[in-house]
Amino acid sequence: MVKDFLLLSELQKNTPLLNTSLLSTWSPEAYRYFVHGRSEFHKMNFFSAINWFSKAIDIDSNFYLPVIMTSLAYSNQYELESWFSTIYDRLHLLEQAKQWCLRACEKTDRMSVQQKIHANWVYACRFETPNDQIKYLKQLIQLDDQMVGTYFNLGSCYLVLQQYEKAIPEYEKALEIYNKWNIIPDWVLNYNYLGKAYQKNGQYRKAEKVYKKAEQYFPDDIELAGWHGILHGLMGDTATGHRYWDKLVTLSRNIPLSEATIATLLAFGCNETGMPDRAEKYYRQALSLEPGNPDRINNLAYFLIDKERNTDEGMQLVNEALEASPGHFNFLHTKGWGLYKMGKYDQALELLQESWDLRREKAVYEHVPFLHLEAAKKAVAEQR
Repeated sequence: MVKDFLLLSELQKNTPLLNTSLLSTWSPEAYRYFVHGRSEFHKMNFFSAINWFSKAIDIDSNFYLPVIMTSLAYSNQYELESWFSTIYDRLHLLEQAKQWCLRACEKTDRMSVQQKIHANWVYACRFETPNDQIKYLKQLIQLDDQMVGTYFNLGSCYLVLQQYEKAIPEYEKALEIYNKWNIIPDWVLNYNYLGKAYQKNGQYRKAEKVYKKAEQYFPDDIELAGWHGILHGLMGDTATGHRYWDKLVTLSRNIPLSEATIATLLAFGCNETGMPDRAEKYYRQALSLEPGNPDRINNLAYFLIDKERNTDEGMQLVNEALEASPGHFNFLHTKGWGLYKMGKYDQALELLQESWDLRREKAVYEHVPFLHLEAAKKAVAEQR
């Protein structure tokens, strides 16, 4: 026992920002496997991380953190694949995330207060709303105000809720703690999300500074190149913006991503930069490359409807998508939003509510569909 304690203490010196109060193992070997998994997790190699976490759990089934991190890894892989897999092709990842979350919560009677709150936060990620997550994250900060992950996750909740002025100080605090320990952040998202929050809040100079810093440590990150390109487009420096988007295309082809996926990424960037003509061009290009893909059909349909460029065509397209995948909550949402744009509020509310209920059953909270549902409810109430 003394030997294990000494070995574990030595291993923990190499992970100074990992909160030891969340640990629940005395096995140095299980901890070592967990650290390997955590490293892969922050490189966004989520399946590799899951493999390492499983080794830790095999050694110590009561080790809480790898169980929770397995749930988070499946969830993050679900998000990662959003650009190149259909939602139904990746829903099994979300189901795994939920199952591992529930597995962790089964052992709350053996957990410390801090571990229970942490488990409640992960449960809220899978089954509740960002506001529920915020409640638990603030409780964790009250218990330990030096947990970088807690500040990062709190900032991400505010980012999802489009409350950028609240997200910024939380992301900044996480980076301050890294700087205090003279440690490079675990992953690029510490920079990407702060830069995005600055960008959305109109603080372009600060966003540029953050992205430049991130490039020193993560020069080949696709998301970083994309958001940096969007930033320069918003600043009116289209030449520099295009250089970053060219870099995004090169990195995407090295993975490799499909040409339709790359076109969709460029469409998203043009849309964010306020270039709807170019965005439409790329959405149509993506669809021409994969004409039978209902997600590509829906992407174009939603864009045409949301930007009010051609609502009638958008409705025709989404009906095609629904014929291929009846009951698809994303497609139902697009059609409901189209009906809202056409002033057919009662029909819109019915479809948006159906879409929302299916989304909450099969997937996780998303803020834009929530806002659209609330808008439809308000319109129907005012109409009546």
